[in-house]
Amino acid sequence: MDPFFCNERVVQNGVPTNQFITRKLWDVGNTAPYGHRGDLTTITEAILHHAGEARAQRERFAALPKELQSEIVEFLKQLQVLPNGAPREITDRQLKHLLRNQKGVTAQE
Repeated sequence: MDPFFCNERVVQNGVPTNQFITRKLWDVGNTAPYGHRGDLTTITEAILHHAGEARAQRERFAALPKELQSEIVEFLKQLQVLPNGAPREITDRQLKHLLRNQKGVTAQE
C-alpha cells in the first residue's frame, strides 16, 4: 500500500480523511511541496503517488522513458502564477536579471 495514500488524519474544510482533491495544475510550478499533506517533494513523486481516478494516467506516465517523463515535468514546472505587478511576458534577459536580484536578496537576508 502506498504510504502517501489515505494518510490524512484530520478532516479539513469538510473533506473526509479518505477523500483526496487534486489541486489544479495552473500553478504547479511554484506550489511545492506536493501531496495532500505536503509530504511529496517533487512533481514526479506527486504523479507516481496518484491513484483512484488518476491511476491510468499515473501508469501511463510511469511507462514512459525517463527522458519523456523529464520533459513533462519540465513543462509542468513552467506553469506558474506570477506575482501581482509582474509583466505578462518575461524575456530570458529579464528573467536572468530577476533571478540574479532574487539571489542577491536571499543572500543578504
